[in-house]
Amino acid sequence: MVDQEGYGQYLTAKKLNEKGIKRNKEKARASNSVRVVLKNPMYKGDMIYARGTQKQVVSKERNIELAIIDEGKWGRVQAIQEKRNPENNKSKELNVWSEIRRIHYY
Repeated sequence: MVDQEGYGQYLTAKKLNEKGIKRNKEKARASNSVRVVLKNPMYKGDMIYARGTQKQVVSKERNIELAIIDEGKWGRVQAIQEKRNPENNKSKELNVWSEIRRIHYY
């Protein structure tokens, strides 16, 4: 949905819930659970141990049997997410003017 339709995590979660694809028997899928799945490299076959820590280890070989998405689609989804990330879209010009305003008023 993200790759083909351009849906964000909120709309993807909404569509999955509408189709009855819930995260477990009782709870509806939240947009955060979609984000976690989209960011987890395990779904393209990469095994990562101690993910998010200083001891993180990435497997040397991709486990094709575990992959549910090909690497090309994975890369396109990651690019879409990076492009939509507000932290990556801050204008440098805006930051300069914000800094000038901050200095001027303090």
